Amino acid sequence: MSHYKTMKTIHPVTTNNQPPPPTLCRLSVALVYGILLAFITSATSIAIPQEVAWFQPRFAALTNGFLIFMGCLFNGAAPIIGRISDQYGRRPLMLTGAGILTFGLVGLCVAVSSGRNTFSFVLFCISYLTQSTGLTVLSVSFAGLLADFGKILPDKVGALGGVFSFFNILGAALGFVIQGTVLPVQFNDHRFYFWLVGLVVVFNIGLLRVPPELLKITLSKETIVQEKNYSVFTEWMSEEYAAWRFVLLSRFFFFCGMGVFGALMLYYLEDCTSAGSAAPTMYSYIALVSLASSLLAIWPSSVITDTFGTATAAGVGGTFMAMFMAIVVQLSSIKIILCIVPVYGIGQMFYNVGDMGLVIQSIPNDESKAQDMGAWSASSSFGSALGSVFASVTISWFHVTKNSSQPFELAPSSSSSSNGGVPQRIAYQSIGYEVVFTMAMVFMIGSVLWVWLAARRLANNKNKECVQDQCPKEIITLVV
Repeated sequence: MSHYKTMKTIHPVTTNNQPPPPTLCRLSVALVYGILLAFITSATSIAIPQEVAWFQPRFAALTNGFLIFMGCLFNGAAPIIGRISDQYGRRPLMLTGAGILTFGLVGLCVAVSSGRNTFSFVLFCISYLTQSTGLTVLSVSFAGLLADFGKILPDKVGALGGVFSFFNILGAALGFVIQGTVLPVQFNDHRFYFWLVGLVVVFNIGLLRVPPELLKITLSKETIVQEKNYSVFTEWMSEEYAAWRFVLLSRFFFFCGMGVFGALMLYYLEDCTSAGSAAPTMYSYIALVSLASSLLAIWPSSVITDTFGTATAAGVGGTFMAMFMAIVVQLSSIKIILCIVPVYGIGQMFYNVGDMGLVIQSIPNDESKAQDMGAWSASSSFGSALGSVFASVTISWFHVTKNSSQPFELAPSSSSSSNGGVPQRIAYQSIGYEVVFTMAMVFMIGSVLWVWLAARRLANNKNKECVQDQCPKEIITLVV
């Protein structure tokens, strides 16, 4: 049996009684919260692996990988969150996400301050998952906001992605500087977490002051949606969503590769390079060089996206990332790694800007933008989850010392070790890193393939539209 979904095409109101579309400068008032989102992500990418290594020194990679995996799985609810955002507006979900995020970070403060016991470890894991959920709610809301603006300013999707990317780069850079050099986490020093909670509270106050008109796109009164036996899944499987599905697969593969790096890069610097015990600081330097390169790539990536197309920019970015992953695993010198890191930063920026424009172009229905963008966000989380689990499980087979048959053990609260009582993580062999990073390169190559298929599908859709003499006001979508 076939069911029909009838809808009228949605257009923003453009009557004389309505203000013109907001400028990019005006939009920045809302998008500036992206600084905090990137700050937390970058800072915790250093702090969480270190804390896990202190809680579980014998199973650091495995524990860290599965913790990232569980946090990413929570993002599977992103489409549902997006649907709620489409129905009730962006602001309620943003405020809800901000509250959940703050609650989770407070839990981390309590956990790390309660000693290295079972209670603190369980509380640490629960709090990490809670703050990950808050980040998911916030990220989906802002993704819907970007899709709103992208539909209003279709010729500025590259510039729009560049503006939000700038805020993300700025926040990420601050996170790496604060966590890596200024206020690093210590075994018995937890000031960073309390400072982070204060920062979140300040940004949340700013979020309350964002002008309401920037958080709601007014739709025309003629907008009507009639549904009969309608489900989201059947719509996503329809022909009009084909390009969108390819974009999701591309993002999934891209973040599989990123998940490998997120789970193991800090440990790789400790085990296989000249960084040694200074790996957290060196990791922050590498990240800062990458972010600086991404910052310089914002303008050219935006221009290339708006000139040559979104798929071109995303494809170039994925290729650069694959090249970097193939090379870095062969290096042991921090200086040489710092020299080639710009390839990573430039590639990531090109992919991010192109991917953002590609998904905006591939969403066929305006009334479900946040829902569809939520699925786009979830695809990256599932990719990161798979990549982190693959990396952590695989590298666990390459312990330098093979004595891992005993069950998990919490780190003692005090020790007479030569390192001031700080438990030491078991190292991993270089061949293990070669295996997982090579697979990360394969994931990146796969993402480029799906970008190409998405571009072809979009081109076919445009050709079909050009054949039609006139687009009807009502669109009848057949859902089988």
